[in-house]
Amino acid sequence: MRATFNRVRTDMPDTGRQVIANVARLHEHMDRHRLAAVVARSGQNFTYLSGLAYPGTLARHLDLPDSVRGVLLLWPRHGEPVIVLNKIAEGLTRRDSWVKRIEVYDAYTESPYSRLAQAIEAAGLGRERVGFEKNYVSAATGRRSSAGCPSSRWSTARA
Repeated sequence: MRATFNRVRTDMPDTGRQVIANVARLHEHMDRHRLAAVVARSGQNFTYLSGLAYPGTLARHLDLPDSVRGVLLLWPRHGEPVIVLNKIAEGLTRRDSWVKRIEVYDAYTESPYSRLAQAIEAAGLGRERVGFEKNYVSAATGRRSSAGCPSSRWSTARA
C-alpha cells in the first residue's frame, strides 16, 4: 500500500519582532541626499537594517561583495523594505528578520542584482534615485543592475 501526502506550504510564523534600527535617522539621510531608496549590502548595514545576524557561511557571503549567493536589502523611503536572497538563506530570514517582504533568486544561475532590479521596479522606484554602498557594490555591478531599470539613477550612499 502506498501512502500519499498532500504537501501544503505554510508561511513561517510572524515573530512580532520590533524594528530597533534608527529609521528616522535613515530617512533624514535619504531626504538630505534625495534618495528614494538605499540598498544595504555590507554585513554591518544589512544586519542593522534587517535585524538579522546570519551565522557561519551565510554571514560570510555578506562580506564578499561579488558573492554569487549575496544578500541585499532594499529600503525605500516610502514603502516596505525588501530582502533579496537565495533559497539557502530564506528560512532563517523569514523566521528571524522583521522585514516581511522577501525576493528569492536562484543562486549560481541568476544574479542577486537582477532580482534587485526587479524589486526596484516592483516598488515603483525604477525612475528614482537609489543609493548603494560603494565599497560593497562595484560600479560594474551597479551598471548591470541599473540596466534592469534603466530610468533609475544609482548613487553612492554612506552610513
